[in-house]
Amino acid sequence: MFHPLPLTHQISCKRSRKVVSLIQSWMPTLEQMLACIRLCQTLSNFYLDIRLFRFDSRRKQLYLLAGDTIGITIFADGLWEFDDDTET
Repeated sequence: MFHPLPLTHQISCKRSRKVVSLIQSWMPTLEQMLACIRLCQTLSNFYLDIRLFRFDSRRKQLYLLAGDTIGITIFADGLWEFDDDTET
């Protein structure tokens, strides 16, 4: 015989799914987090201050600013690149 979950438990599950979805929308990916740790460790080995750490939830990108001039963008797949500040 089938016994449905109590209504309060069903509501709780729906809320839990919404909370998980909300957290995933503003959390970096695992690949980004691991890349960020590696980069921060490398930068600190060169005695550079991490001046800014920012996650853009709209673009799904992490941004690091180290020292006065080193900008790094970490993409959702964990790949990263230095900012191209060669403006003429």
